[in-house]
Amino acid sequence: MALIQSDKMGDVNIALQSWANNLLSQMNTARDKIALARDSSQKVDSNGDGSLTEKDFYLDLWDLEKKMASQGLALGEGDALEVAINDAVVRIEQSSIGHLDYSNVHGLTIYFPWMPSIGYSMYVRDQEYSSLRMGVWDEFLEGFLADLQRTGMSIDLGAVRTPIIFYQFLPTVLKP
Repeated sequence: MALIQSDKMGDVNIALQSWANNLLSQMNTARDKIALARDSSQKVDSNGDGSLTEKDFYLDLWDLEKKMASQGLALGEGDALEVAINDAVVRIEQSSIGHLDYSNVHGLTIYFPWMPSIGYSMYVRDQEYSSLRMGVWDEFLEGFLADLQRTGMSIDLGAVRTPIIFYQFLPTVLKP
C-alpha cells in the first residue's frame, strides 16, 4: 500500500511521458534491453495466480526505471522520473506474503504486459483509461509488443459484453 500525494502526480506524468518518449525513440535498437528490463522488474500479482511471473502485467514503475537505467536506457529522463516518484510517494507499506516477494515495490505501478491480449487492446485503444490519449505509454507498448501480434488476426474482439472487474485498494484518511 502506498500513500500518494495526488497533487504531485502531474509531475510524475510529465516525467513518465519524457521517459517513455526516450524509450520509444530507442525501440528499434534497444528492444532486447527493454525486454530484459521488463522481465527482471518487480511484478505485482495482477493476474491473480498467487505468484510473480512474467505473465503479471503491472510492474513497479521505480524498479522498471532502475532496470532500464542498468541497461543504459533513458538515463536523464529516468533520474527525473525517480525524483517525481519520490516526491509523490509519501509512505509505503510493503510486505511479502508466501511466494509473493514485494521487497522492490516503491508505490507506483505501470501496465506493461508480456504479450498483447484483450485487456491490452482495450488499454491501448483508450477504452480503459481516457488519460492515455494525452500520453505516449500506449504508443510505447504498441511499438514494443508489435512483433508479438499475429499478423492478419485482429486483437480487437469488439465490445465487451460482460464487465471486467479490476480491484483497487485505496486507503481512507480520516481527519480528526
